[in-house]
Amino acid sequence: MPYIGKKPADIIATAVDTTTGTFSGDIDASTVNATGDTAAGDNAAIGFTSAEGLILTGQGSTNDVTIKNDADADVIEIPTGTVNVTMAGTLGVIGAVTANAGVVVDEMTLDADTLTATDTFTIDAVGDITLDADGGDVYLKDGGTEFGRIGNAGGRLFVNNGDVGLNFAGDADQILPSSAGTNRDAAIDLGTTNVRFKDLYLSSGVFLGGAGAANELTDYEEGTWTPTASCTDGNGSLAYASNGQVGHYTKVGNMVNITCYLLLSSISGASGTFRIAAVPFTSKNVTNAYITGGLWINSTASDQIFDGNFNETVYLGPNDTTIKMFAKNGGGAYAQLDVSHLGAGSDFMVNITYRV
Repeated sequence: MPYIGKKPADIIATAVDTTTGTFSGDIDASTVNATGDTAAGDNAAIGFTSAEGLILTGQGSTNDVTIKNDADADVIEIPTGTVNVTMAGTLGVIGAVTANAGVVVDEMTLDADTLTATDTFTIDAVGDITLDADGGDVYLKDGGTEFGRIGNAGGRLFVNNGDVGLNFAGDADQILPSSAGTNRDAAIDLGTTNVRFKDLYLSSGVFLGGAGAANELTDYEEGTWTPTASCTDGNGSLAYASNGQVGHYTKVGNMVNITCYLLLSSISGASGTFRIAAVPFTSKNVTNAYITGGLWINSTASDQIFDGNFNETVYLGPNDTTIKMFAKNGGGAYAQLDVSHLGAGSDFMVNITYRV
């Protein structure tokens, strides 16, 4: 009997099992039309359902399904018993790729200039995150408008918003005001009149109004000190009333202002001129640099040499820590305060500013 096209022996290389409807061997035909579903136990089956369409079912020791190219090299693999797909080459997608459960890759290259997320986008790494921008800058935008930038200026990191930024000069141990990595001198404020920083901790000086040594404020300090009575020819027995030794100081740079209150409860056996010792900082050693200040004395002694009829003052000499007391009497002569003019209840108030 003549045949048009391929003979049955050419289409089916081996006999068909008329009981099970299965066959083995090669199929040489233009199409294979499957009309039923496959089953879990099928070693290699092609099936079809109206809902699922074409179905490939396999069962191998390594892969359930393997698709190879014309060089007999694996292209797509579905490992045995899994729902995973392994692809040996490059996946080219013309449309969009949707991955509701996430995408896990060893390395990913985007052949595009934009990565767009339709919801909150999170990068969460178990290790470090590296941003490698060969152009040098990483731009921060909102709705396409730049509001900040992180970049590289000659190997130095800068962080920028508009014309306000910081240049981190790690090679020089400096943080500099800048704009997009270009330093800006005397152009950026730190805080405002009503938006201020809190505390500023510095280990060295502050330059105000200029960059020279004369513009450097190196120190600011507040504290207390304990004024102590001292007599040039012997202190004898001096005692102080309760709260009778009170001193405060403020040091700004090399200028010190001190105040003190001294109240004697008893005095016996002392001789010579009376002074107040133990000021908190030694005065600067400059020739003839005698610093005067304010003095109030209530001597309580019978002669009342410092009784308000005298021009009373104190002074601190160069390289000194002891305050001397003077008064100008009616004849115009100055005299130091002698301890003989003092008694129990004598008290002193002193204010003096000097250079250290």
